[in-house]
Amino acid sequence: MEGRVARIRQVVLAARDLDTAVTRIGTIFKTASVHTDPALLPELKNAMLPIGDCFWEVVSPVVEGTTAGRYLDRYGKGFAAKGASGYMLEIQVVDVDAVETRWESAGKKVILRPGRNDLEEAVGYQRGHLNSPGLSGVHWHPKDVGLIVETAQHVPPQRWMYAGVEWEQDPRRVDVATGFCGAEIVADHPETMAETWASGLGAALGTDGTSVLLGAGEVIRFRPRANKHEDGLVAVDVRTAPGGPVGTSIDMCGIKVNFRPTRGLDGAKL
Repeated sequence: MEGRVARIRQVVLAARDLDTAVTRIGTIFKTASVHTDPALLPELKNAMLPIGDCFWEVVSPVVEGTTAGRYLDRYGKGFAAKGASGYMLEIQVVDVDAVETRWESAGKKVILRPGRNDLEEAVGYQRGHLNSPGLSGVHWHPKDVGLIVETAQHVPPQRWMYAGVEWEQDPRRVDVATGFCGAEIVADHPETMAETWASGLGAALGTDGTSVLLGAGEVIRFRPRANKHEDGLVAVDVRTAPGGPVGTSIDMCGIKVNFRPTRGLDGAKL
């Protein structure tokens, strides 16, 4: 783990127009879609775009009545009205069972147990039986943790099964940013939510009482809603590559992206 308890490995955005979202992210970060998930729910299509060894994922509903579509109806604000939004965080952890034990004891609800084997096949995850090699994940109910969150353990940890294997042989997409280093989530009670995340992930609570320190400079921040149209994930911090636009912020697909200094951050180790 080398000083960190978890890391943001994948940020999921929802968008009605997948191609527009992929083009926007690709242009900003000089990256491109490298994978589509063959095990994704049939009512969705997706794209995976790497920065370093982390990933932007865009999911797009292809039929009416999907969870992602309903979420966009309520909270989407990117592109045209209700066109795109933050949607989900994928948190890589060292011990998925330990996280589940802590959050389950606090009454948090599991909504899904995704798993993959080393052939990228969907095999599910049965608690106590890690997919090794493979992915063992737990999806948590957004009412309990502020948004849809997956805590996932990967064996070996440098892999990322949702993105396939081809990206590992490709040159790293690091011209603009080298990975994620933070996220901002809105909540009715930021202090309570920060305590929930800190206790569940086994992480330190920030001195402000509204942030969670994952280690290696990575932080999850919580703040009150500015208005009724805000929900869940509203901002993401990225580690800026040398010569990149450090200190700037942009709006992208319904969230704010903050370009942070890389000094003191080590995003490639879990």
